[in-house]
Amino acid sequence: MLLCQQKVNKKSNEITAIPVLLDILDLKGVTVTIDAMGCQLEICQKIITKQGDYVIALKENQPTLYQDVQDYFQEIGEFSYVTFEHWDKGHARLERRVCTVTDDIDWLQKEHQWPGLQSIARVESCVKTKKKESSMTRYFVSSLKANAANHLELIRKHWGIENTLHWVLDLTFNEDKSCVRNENAALNLSVARKLALNVLMTNKDEKTSLRSLQRKCWNTLNAIKFLDNF
Repeated sequence: MLLCQQKVNKKSNEITAIPVLLDILDLKGVTVTIDAMGCQLEICQKIITKQGDYVIALKENQPTLYQDVQDYFQEIGEFSYVTFEHWDKGHARLERRVCTVTDDIDWLQKEHQWPGLQSIARVESCVKTKKKESSMTRYFVSSLKANAANHLELIRKHWGIENTLHWVLDLTFNEDKSCVRNENAALNLSVARKLALNVLMTNKDEKTSLRSLQRKCWNTLNAIKFLDNF
């Protein structure tokens, strides 16, 4: 369920929009997950200042830190670490994920002094289908203590947003096909779609599709009932 959003200005990007969004939210006791775009000193510091924690993807946009973390995991036998393995089977594919986490990062912190950093993680995933096999390795920085199972769960939940929110908005609400470009209209429609999705998800069960719930809303009485439940 989407609770809040922040518009990214035309001449800016997510790096400036994320801190504004974080200012709106109560982060005490919350773990924030962000794509690599949000792997910034200022953003991590803001999360820690607001008494939250973070698990953030690490890529080449932080080249020195990324290289050091990558090299660190290549010397995995020289420091303490924990691992967790998870298997998924379904939709004609088999996926194996291995999460390796360490909080033995004193040297790394002396070099980078990253706000609140307590652990780094590597997730190796391998997907097999009848036709092909693919693999991927990703890295993460976190303010949480080393717990491989917990780190992997948070990372998977983050990527689940793509399937349960953005993909649904595109498939069910045809968001990507919208031709509205006026700033206010585009923003207002975005808010309306997400509010509608929140209402529908509140009324959804395992046997009912979002499409069928949308059709039911053509009946005003059903729409009012859904809003009451929300």
